[in-house]
Amino acid sequence: MKYLKIIILFLFLPIFSFGQDTTFIKSYGLSGYNYGEKIIQTADQGYLILGNKSGFIGNTDIYLIKTNYYGKLLWDKAYGGSEIDWAEDIKQTKDNGFIITGYISTPENNDYNILLLKTDSDGNMKWMKNYGGGNWDFGHSLVETADSGYIIAGETYSFGNGNNDAFILKISKNGDSLWSKSYGGQNSDITYDISICHDGNFILTGITNSFGKGMFDAYLLKIDQLGDTLWTRTYGDTLDDKAFSGIETSDYGIVFTGSTMNFDANGQDGVIFKTDSLGNFLWERNIGGDNNEEFYEIIQNYDDVLFIAGYTESYGYTGTKDFYMVKTDKDGWFKFGPTYGGDNTDYANTCIPTFDHGFAIVGTSKSMGLGSSNILLVKTDSVGTLNYSSFIHITAIDEHLKNQINIFPNPVMDKLNIITDGENLIKEIIVYNQTGQIIRKNIPVDDHSINIDFTDLSEGLYFLSIQINNEKFYKKILHIK
Repeated sequence: MKYLKIIILFLFLPIFSFGQDTTFIKSYGLSGYNYGEKIIQTADQGYLILGNKSGFIGNTDIYLIKTNYYGKLLWDKAYGGSEIDWAEDIKQTKDNGFIITGYISTPENNDYNILLLKTDSDGNMKWMKNYGGGNWDFGHSLVETADSGYIIAGETYSFGNGNNDAFILKISKNGDSLWSKSYGGQNSDITYDISICHDGNFILTGITNSFGKGMFDAYLLKIDQLGDTLWTRTYGDTLDDKAFSGIETSDYGIVFTGSTMNFDANGQDGVIFKTDSLGNFLWERNIGGDNNEEFYEIIQNYDDVLFIAGYTESYGYTGTKDFYMVKTDKDGWFKFGPTYGGDNTDYANTCIPTFDHGFAIVGTSKSMGLGSSNILLVKTDSVGTLNYSSFIHITAIDEHLKNQINIFPNPVMDKLNIITDGENLIKEIIVYNQTGQIIRKNIPVDDHSINIDFTDLSEGLYFLSIQINNEKFYKKILHIK
């Protein structure tokens, strides 16, 4: 049956406070495309946002943003080279650094490998490694294990039984591959999420069309610490049912979320499933309106209530995707569902509870910010309201460049000088105009210094993409006559 068919209007309620606002909405990024994936609240009560960014020539880089409690940008880092580097998940590690997984293209083999990137607490890269076979392999989620190693969950076209199989990879704390396992049948099977259970075992959440009733069914596996299967379950009916995020609940059951076209859905609804500790079905809740919804993250708060992040096309600016944060009780019954966004596409990928009992939501926005798409951070109070009037777009800051690279003069009239210190080599520089058009590329680089001639360019704002060793930095340049 249909559980919910309620119009939830978007309320940007003003919050008045002395000093800085503790609720806000902010976007981050330069020209081009910026994508928000995950968020962590750090010990200093600030936020670390994982994203991806690209210019206009197809390649992407992993993008890490550190803010303070109020969303003010403290530092940002980009990682990658000329290939596609894409991040999907991040965790804080026991040494207070961070571990990131995703995938990297290998153009010489025309395939993709699973990527693992380790940084220190300030985002400085310690190492980056990739793993895979002779075909496409993707990392979607990861956890740190008791031995300070990692398990990456994703999908493989290189190994297994079918077209693509659910896949996990055990990695040592130094990035060495220890073992791998694949799961699935003759068709497509993917695991999007891995989470740790109270008994030290793991839940894998994803989709399958090798097993089950439908085109795609939600796919849940419990595995032990060696990757051996304890049980598997599928959930759904004749049409698509997808699961993207799953967790163990305080009663040792499991809840997972995604989307469904079954159970009286109007097109596609967001969905929550609950099982017992053995994966036996307990209940299912559809959440949605007359258009499409999909959920990407589920969390259980300190008081056992559930929070889900995704998008809605039914509420907010009807007909376009908006951020959608849903609160339910522990049994999945709807409590509230505010939306956030504008008149273009906006979708939330993740949400976390914050130390002040509010919520931080991160995703991608085409409605707000300067780029073609932008990383959007929404910080709310405990009932989902925020001070929308505090919206601001923030571009990459320059402070983290000062000890590595000197760019002058800015504004520039004729020639721009770029000089690095003795340990850093300039590998690539690309100049974009404000519309994202490439103005300069393949500029001859003389190791530690270069001059770029602006005399034949029109006055205005330009963006530099500068690769130094394995990191990319971005700089705004004003050209005057």
